[in-house]
Amino acid sequence: MYLQGTAEKYQTFVAMPFQDSFQYNQSSFLNKVLGKAVAKANDSKPRLFRKFASPARADSGKPNANEITEEIIVSILTCHFFVADLTTLNQNVLIEVGVALGLKPT
Repeated sequence: MYLQGTAEKYQTFVAMPFQDSFQYNQSSFLNKVLGKAVAKANDSKPRLFRKFASPARADSGKPNANEITEEIIVSILTCHFFVADLTTLNQNVLIEVGVALGLKPT
């Protein structure tokens, strides 16, 4: 799992529920908060060793991503930064946090 050292960009894994709630729009948070943080970091001076990739939800482009898959676990293990939305205590998000805490080397 040493893909972190050879990655072209810093990768951020975002663990959040796949469905928006009536009180909270996760996609908006992803774009307005994390997206702006990535843009600011990428424009920082002095320049970073590498740029940050745009953060994306684990279900992007996957219509049936309702369970933890090998792809999600590999993404957690190889990401540089892990961000979790625990607002609704979603069970899948809690499992992803457990994977990150239990298996990531750093």
